[in-house]
Amino acid sequence: MIAEPGPWYERAWDRAETSAFGGRVDQMVLDLTERSKIARYSLQIVAFVLPFVLGIAAALLGGSAMTVIERSGGTKSGNFQAVFAIMIGGFAAVISGCMLGSVYVSRYLPSIYTQ
Repeated sequence: MIAEPGPWYERAWDRAETSAFGGRVDQMVLDLTERSKIARYSLQIVAFVLPFVLGIAAALLGGSAMTVIERSGGTKSGNFQAVFAIMIGGFAAVISGCMLGSVYVSRYLPSIYTQ
């Protein structure tokens, strides 16, 4: 039996989701990924690999922006945004790297490390 949403906002979201898509999106995605290997791999790429790549790209671009700002001699600004991009990009890369490790690498570790 599927659990029914409790608070009013969950019920409203469920009604909106059902009226917009004709059913629960999570159930549709589950059905699709059970049938299609391509859909399953695509979902894994979007969920695990894409945040890692985007996080590294944001950190590198933030570092590059910081280099340009520092070399400009005060004509360019944006230190806060550059540092923010480095921090958030690094955070996203670390978290998604941990997810990648836990999903794909942990099965190859001895049981002493996974208990």
